[in-house]
Amino acid sequence: MLSADEVKFLRNAVRSIIVDDTIKDYIVLLVQHTRTNRDLHIGASPRASLSIMKAAMTKVLLDGRDYVIPDDVKSVTREILYHRLIMTSEARVKLRKIEDIINDAFEEVPVPVVKKDEIYTKAGSKSE
Repeated sequence: MLSADEVKFLRNAVRSIIVDDTIKDYIVLLVQHTRTNRDLHIGASPRASLSIMKAAMTKVLLDGRDYVIPDDVKSVTREILYHRLIMTSEARVKLRKIEDIINDAFEEVPVPVVKKDEIYTKAGSKSE
């Protein structure tokens, strides 16, 4: 069990993780993709974007890094979106799965390319 001070430390540590604007845009586009997908009756809300970003930041902290990359976003997105998406009856008849729809988003939304030194420069920090 963690003490209150340890929880505060971890919260502050997560807040210090760098999320480049291109990564934030990527998250928003992935979530928007679910709202325009014809196989979905209900897509993810903007709150899902925040959950994806926070989960990616937490993953990065646990991985010992201080910046988020697209692979971090991809690794947490499925779990966050899975229960938020409601398929149409037509999609079910076509035997589509939520996993297929999330994979479609990964394939159709362009993955940003940001170099590590650019992340630190934009954040106002020095690279390692």
